[in-house]
Order: sequence, then structure tokens, then C-alpha cells
Amino acid sequence: MLEDPELHILAAGGRILFALDQYGAAIGTVALRHEGNSVYELTKMAVGPDQRGAGVGRTLARAAVDLFVALEGTHLYLETNSRLGPAISLYESIGFEHRPRRPDSHYGRADVHMVWTTRPETSLVRRAVPTDAARLASVAAMTFPMACDPMTPPASINEFIRNSCGSSTQLSTS
Repeated sequence: MLEDPELHILAAGGRILFALDQYGAAIGTVALRHEGNSVYELTKMAVGPDQRGAGVGRTLARAAVDLFVALEGTHLYLETNSRLGPAISLYESIGFEHRPRRPDSHYGRADVHMVWTTRPETSLVRRAVPTDAARLASVAAMTFPMACDPMTPPASINEFIRNSCGSSTQLSTS
């Protein structure tokens, strides 16, 4: 999936979001993989090591849930590993609940399955309105072919990732 996000995420109607620093460099990412029938998987959440603990992951996760709602999704789930305690706590705090592990999981190390549920005490999600633009400015929803500079979009999302992250940037997935 990471080798060709255009094929594995975007071609099926999914979305990739990036958190960008003040210079336009990617410091975090998350994807919504569309499985069809309004079912989405929150996947490939990653935040650069120097940015962890600064709220980047929470901003990305909330933006992904906001986008899921805007896309009129009906089922949002994720799979992760129980060793990723901080990530699991984050997911729980924004409305994901634990469910039995999926027997058909395509992730060998995934031993946690969670489903997003709308609960008033945890969810601030609603359909986006034009005044949300300033709040969402810190998260660039890279729904190809848009780019940071809409006048010069990259040839592909793969090119954008290479140019933004570079080969020296390592984003650890959780």
C-alpha cells in the first residue's frame, strides 16, 4: 500500500491527508482507504518523530473522521497493534471502540480492531462548512490532484510524497 498509494488508496476513492509544517514539509499523514459501500478504513497514520506529542496525530485523526463524515461514510474502522498504546488511547479519545479482531485482516501484526462510533461526549464531528477553512489550514487534504500550490500540482501523489518527505524523512507508522 505504501509503495503505490495512488493505486491502493486513491484509485478506489480513498483519501490521503498530510499535516504540513510552516514550510510545507509533511510532518504527518493518515489515509482513508475506501472499501466500497461507504466503508472506510483509517490507515497509515504516521507522525514524524520530532512532532510526536504536539497534537499532530490528534489533528490528523480528527480531520480524517471529519472527512469520513463529509464523504457520508457509514462504517469507519482501523486495525493496529496492542503495543501502540498512545495511538490506541488517541483513537479511543475520539470515539473509536474496541471490537473483536477481524479474521480476514490484511495486516499480519494487527491484533486490535476498532470501530468509530458517534458519541456526543467524544465526537465534535459535523459536516464541514466554509468557515472551517482556517481551522483546517494546518491539515492539507491531499485529494489528488490538489497540492500546496494549486497552480503547480505534482504529476502524482507519489511525486508529492517524495518531494515533501524526501528520502531522508522517516515517518513511523502507528
